[in-house]
Amino acid sequence: MAPGTRSTICDMKRRSFLPVQTIWKWLPPVVVVTIAGLAVFFAIHINNFYFKTGRVEAPSKLSADQYQQCVQKATQNGAISTEDLVNCTEKQMPTRLTADVVKTNIDELKWLLTVILSIAALFTVLQAAAAWFSATSYDKQANEKLKEIDKVQESVRARYPLFEEVERARERAHADLIAVLKQASKADDPNAGPTEALSWLDNFYRDWDLIKRQRLLSVESFVSFDIDPGRSKDVPEDLKRFAVFYHAKYRYEKVLRVASFQDLERAETYLRLAIEKAHFDFTIWNELGNLYLTMKENFENLEPLPPNYPNYLIKARDAFKESVQLEEKQQRASYNLAVIANNYDKDYAAACDLLDRALQQKTWQKNSSSDFLTAYICYNMGCNRARLCSERRQGPTTISMAEGRPCVEALKRAARLGAIAEKTVTTDFTDPVHGDLCALYANADSTLKAELEKVRAELISPVARKTTAPGTSKTVLEALTEAVHLVWNSVRRSA
Repeated sequence: MAPGTRSTICDMKRRSFLPVQTIWKWLPPVVVVTIAGLAVFFAIHINNFYFKTGRVEAPSKLSADQYQQCVQKATQNGAISTEDLVNCTEKQMPTRLTADVVKTNIDELKWLLTVILSIAALFTVLQAAAAWFSATSYDKQANEKLKEIDKVQESVRARYPLFEEVERARERAHADLIAVLKQASKADDPNAGPTEALSWLDNFYRDWDLIKRQRLLSVESFVSFDIDPGRSKDVPEDLKRFAVFYHAKYRYEKVLRVASFQDLERAETYLRLAIEKAHFDFTIWNELGNLYLTMKENFENLEPLPPNYPNYLIKARDAFKESVQLEEKQQRASYNLAVIANNYDKDYAAACDLLDRALQQKTWQKNSSSDFLTAYICYNMGCNRARLCSERRQGPTTISMAEGRPCVEALKRAARLGAIAEKTVTTDFTDPVHGDLCALYANADSTLKAELEKVRAELISPVARKTTAPGTSKTVLEALTEAVHLVWNSVRRSA
């Protein structure tokens, strides 16, 4: 067969089939209109076909002789009265409509109305039948098209099996990522999102199965998630998860001194894409601010900085402030702003205020704060109070128990809630440069020093920990309250 012949024949078949499709498409409405027209015509002319005429007789005319005979008949008994004359006259008037005639006309009118209503009902039934026929026809055509699409998909799968395998690998890698994030989460609520309460002290990337994380990397390198965002129901959340993944990858490889700044930029790209799709999701801004702090650490030893160097510290602070503006009732943004105030601004009073604000809230981000997270808020509060005590110390005098009591109380509260990483506690007590508790411990009097030694052991000891039952799902009232709060924040921001 010559090139193009098959397509020409197919086109001819389509053109020959088109009139048949058109006839079936327009046949039901034409039938309905025709039947309706006949019914209306029948209703209009039904009086001529069935109703009786001449119910009222026409008046008759009498000759003078006939009238005279009537009068004579009335006078046979003597004198004629006025009533007799009236009777002779009324007999010649038009026949009156009797009760039977009126009843007959009313019955015929009822019958006519019944016929008209029956025709209207018939028209409605025919119209519904036509609609059902059209819907059935369209449903049949849709099913045929779906079958054709299925055949095409099967053909593509058979011809290109690699695409289907890539899709399966993507789904498997994505499920593995969610599972490892849920496992690493420090949230007590089992219904919390995978990225609700991650701790960077325990890098989940390091503890993740090698094959699973390499599977995700291979899929991402082949088909990047950001070029195909429509596969997931919640694209911003998926983008945030992949950003967390590459952030963790960088932090893991930084310890091995093989980290690539490109991973951080990839994570930033994912988060910025997520913000474009869900600007009012404050949790994305928290992840972005945390990422900028890591990017800031990467350039800490570069002095002087190049002119085009982005100030990641300012960007981190702005991201956390944006998060607070979007959602005030959270702990994470205030906690991270306190970290900036402590580590970079050396403003320990401001850090204490931010941590106190965080402790007034009940949620870390969207779910109730766990004891683990609250313990670190209290621990950082104790560290900043220790810095303030050391700054207020005058001369070679020692710091008394009364002066150091606020610090000790915060540290004891942290010890009751959960264990603090031993490396963190050791650094704070022994490092004169980076240790927040070192100066207070070195200059404390005997009573305060004994209390600090005791609380130090409690902070790293796993005994006497408060156990917390797994969180339950939110009640209807709590869910409605949260929904109203989110709507109010959105309206406030848009205004």
